[in-house]
Amino acid sequence: MDNIQLEYMDFLDDEMTLNVYNRKVRTMIHDNDQRLLVDVNDVHKYNTYRAKQLIINYIDEELALKHALKEFVKRIDLSYWNKFDEFFVGFFGGNHVTPRTMKSKFLGTLVCLEGVVSKCTQVQSILVKSVYYCPTTKTVSEHIHTDFMSSSFVFISATSSCVYPTRNDDGVQRLPKSR
Repeated sequence: MDNIQLEYMDFLDDEMTLNVYNRKVRTMIHDNDQRLLVDVNDVHKYNTYRAKQLIINYIDEELALKHALKEFVKRIDLSYWNKFDEFFVGFFGGNHVTPRTMKSKFLGTLVCLEGVVSKCTQVQSILVKSVYYCPTTKTVSEHIHTDFMSSSFVFISATSSCVYPTRNDDGVQRLPKSR
């Protein structure tokens, strides 16, 4: 367990102080839920540096907090911990922006977007991972698809593309594996 995760474990294990998050985690377990809501202002009261990092470096901090939550649940109730592969964290408070003030400088940061929904469209599925089976060579190959909006996006060289692949590395036509 790294230092960041340990700091978040201490934040969650507040039984001797305010007993807010210890109680929230126990309620989450009692309600058979997988998601814990965290107030960024509570993180700020506990550790100012962690709160700033949570806002600036959201992806890494959120991952550390998720791991800390999973470990904390394990300490409280091992059978409940075994029940789920993953636990989730939701946030409120922090940087408040409106759609008009939302700028590119906020990419990768934690923001609270306030506004009125004026139009909704149907959710469209996105291909994240594809698995291909070649009957000729009897090989299975996987391809991870990333785009500019995914949280795991890494800067890919200019020669790569986000186009749906149709051939494997040997140039053989790819066929999606039936499920």
